Amino acid sequence: MSDGADGLSLAGIIGGITTTAGLLGTGFWRLITRADRKAERIQAKEDALVAKLEKRVEALEEDNRKIWLALSYVVPALHAYDPKSPALRQAAKILGDSFPIDLNTPKDMTDTLSKIG
Repeated sequence: MSDGADGLSLAGIIGGITTTAGLLGTGFWRLITRADRKAERIQAKEDALVAKLEKRVEALEEDNRKIWLALSYVVPALHAYDPKSPALRQAAKILGDSFPIDLNTPKDMTDTLSKIG
């Protein structure tokens, strides 16, 4: 017997190293592609949530516009009916900057409303 590695032993060592490297490479590849697929799924969920939130915000903005439009008609009419109404003054304070309401009804509107009423 010789102390050096024979051809068969050397082939076994190289084969073992190649197999181990192949298994490690395959394992890393699976981990990387798994992480990529997971990131894609998360991104798809995030995109769907963002789209849903954008639709909800648009709906809320439309509701807000409708409320503002209704207030812009109703408040001056109520103010013309009762210019000293403390309830209207309180409503104007509560709505503040979000819905600025001018309780000083224009003269022509007051005349028109008095003709209607």
